[in-house]
Amino acid sequence: MARRRLRLLLALLLASLAPAAAGAPAAGHLSEAQVARQIKKVLDRPGHPPGFWGVSVIDVQKGTSLYAWNERRLFVPASIQKLLTGYAAWRTFGPDHRFRTEIATTGRLDQDGILRGPLIIRGGGDPSWSFRFFEDDPVLPVQSFVLELLRRTGIRKVEGDVIGDATAQLDEPYGPDWSWEEFQWAYGAKVSALALNDGVMEMRITPGEPGHPPQIAAVPAFLQSQVRNLAMTARGAGADDLIVYKPFDTDEFIVSGRFPSGASRRVLRVAVSDPALTAARWIREELLRLGVPVSGGTGVRYRRPYLPDAPPPEAGTRLAVIEGRPLEQILVPVMERSINNYAEVLLRNLARGQVPPESTDREAGIQAVYGLWPQLMEPRQNIAMADGSGLSRRNLVTPRLMTDWLCLVAKAPDFERFSALLPEAGREGTLKYRLNGRTAGNVLAKTGRLSTVVSMAGYVRTASRRLVAFCIIVNNIPPGNDAPKAVIDEIVKILYRY
Repeated sequence: MARRRLRLLLALLLASLAPAAAGAPAAGHLSEAQVARQIKKVLDRPGHPPGFWGVSVIDVQKGTSLYAWNERRLFVPASIQKLLTGYAAWRTFGPDHRFRTEIATTGRLDQDGILRGPLIIRGGGDPSWSFRFFEDDPVLPVQSFVLELLRRTGIRKVEGDVIGDATAQLDEPYGPDWSWEEFQWAYGAKVSALALNDGVMEMRITPGEPGHPPQIAAVPAFLQSQVRNLAMTARGAGADDLIVYKPFDTDEFIVSGRFPSGASRRVLRVAVSDPALTAARWIREELLRLGVPVSGGTGVRYRRPYLPDAPPPEAGTRLAVIEGRPLEQILVPVMERSINNYAEVLLRNLARGQVPPESTDREAGIQAVYGLWPQLMEPRQNIAMADGSGLSRRNLVTPRLMTDWLCLVAKAPDFERFSALLPEAGREGTLKYRLNGRTAGNVLAKTGRLSTVVSMAGYVRTASRRLVAFCIIVNNIPPGNDAPKAVIDEIVKILYRY
């Protein structure tokens, strides 16, 4: 595979560390001074996109700075923060680690398969049971999970409730300073130790006859009654003419506006108000569908930060453990699709249950990240993490810290395997349609985007076979202005010519 070949080339490149690298550039390649001049020329150009720019570029082999602009200033990084969270999880747990979901009860399971008591689904911060790993179909992960549950426990009947237990992590569903506009959609879904399908529901929308409502099918089906369809099918309607609104912390899904009459089916993913409870309801429905009677309803357990002295729920008897996918597979959508929810769950998993008093799993996870690289990270000086995904506007980092960190990672024994997770320019993920031409396949990087932030950080394999680490962050850009992305790409193309 071309992707694996590129990783091998990177590894060989690092292994060589040729002494001749300090010499003059080969014909047609840029020298260090030329790289700096050309980047400066781009940034000084009249009509340069507005905003506060930070740039740091380092030759990994030589350890020398090729260009620096505000590199020691603090910036809001956006989703390039996932590099830190993702590799911290990789270092802590290992790429083959599988997070676990426990099946338990406070009753007893008879030899004939009758569970006399509640069926407790105790989440362990495992995002594996998602449509993202099951051909984009949200039904398949639920079916697979329940079949595995029945296979491992032998349950044939449940005389009690199905309870979603999210007590493995303190209930802190959002990060500090997340925008309220994000809470409705999948990218702002609540963080929970127990969730199926990322804690979201699907609305599958198909057009009706002009002047009539479109058809909307909810997945899971038990949320169908919560969908209020006020929309109309209309000729000439645009993609942005459909409005979806979910009042905060409810499971009321209001659809209004106009849906194009000639459109194909459109799938919208909206966050649910309680991921653990929704998981319990979905599991109960699937048990019934498979012919397993359930006499009770559903319930949920949380550890609330504002009830620190509340007694923990009875743990009960463990009936089975269901393991999810390897961490390496979970990190693929984190890096390629920038899935915020996964990064947040992983950050909380880093706490490993060791949460100091008056703290949270999120805060303990942040301290765990700092503790992995104390030689680089100076909290409140060159970094201030507030979450794992980069959604919070409280996150701060210097571009120089990022490039120093990238250089450190590039020299680690597992670099080839970890770097395989990063999107390749012009080929996949958030870089699929960027940096085409000669740079395609030669840039491995994570991108970031918030309303007023654009960023990119990663590696360039240059035309002269050098490895360059770079970080470019732009803050304070007008919302909706994508011009900085083109400038970032232009700078990266200059680096390729080094």
